[in-house]
Amino acid sequence: MTSDLEKALLTGFLDKNIISDEALQPKLLLNDHDRGEKILSSILNSLDACDEFWFSTAFVTSSGIACIHNKLRELERKGVNGKILVSQYLNF
Repeated sequence: MTSDLEKALLTGFLDKNIISDEALQPKLLLNDHDRGEKILSSILNSLDACDEFWFSTAFVTSSGIACIHNKLRELERKGVNGKILVSQYLNF
């Protein structure tokens, strides 16, 4: 039996016609000022809804961490565990 997450991954990566939970489907995040979409808002909304998180990224700046610092503290107080893996682009 295929799980909800598996179906969503199949929809996102293999066949858009497979019916699955849109909230679980992978999404390309980008800043789109015309649509009022911001990557930071998407990240903060996802963190609000999570019970655990993992970030894997190349390049992180102090200002980037500062933007999510308060949310990470809030998650810590709630007992939500997470990891952030940071690497240089070519060593990722």
